Amino acid sequence: MPRVVPEYQQEARNRIIKAAVEAFLESGYRQTTMEDIAERLGVSKAAIYSYFEDKEELLIAMDEAMQQTLKEELDSLFKHTRSSDSFLDWAMSILDWNIDNMIRYSSLHLEVLSEASRNASLRKMLRERLMKATSIATDL
Repeated sequence: MPRVVPEYQQEARNRIIKAAVEAFLESGYRQTTMEDIAERLGVSKAAIYSYFEDKEELLIAMDEAMQQTLKEELDSLFKHTRSSDSFLDWAMSILDWNIDNMIRYSSLHLEVLSEASRNASLRKMLRERLMKATSIATDL
């Protein structure tokens, strides 16, 4: 098998994650298949499976990407408002950003919570997510 440039691998993973988010939001986590995601990207299922073992691993990678985005957004808000605005303005910016994301991803969050009631590894992911979110808030 030919070697793939690491930057391309990361970009491909990111494209798969983005397509998965769109598919999960549109059809739901349970109803979305790896084939649905592959069709969105115009690739084979095998291409998806070369990056992710299964849909659950893809969901976990998606959550990690969202956590990283959250950290970057909060850092940006903190740096921007820290120099020019009051703490209240900064807190309101974070609250607004959080509400926007909750609204956008609410159906997916609820579905993952429901799925976690039947799936130990997803429960573990949610616990880890809470710990990471707490750590991010503490760091700020």
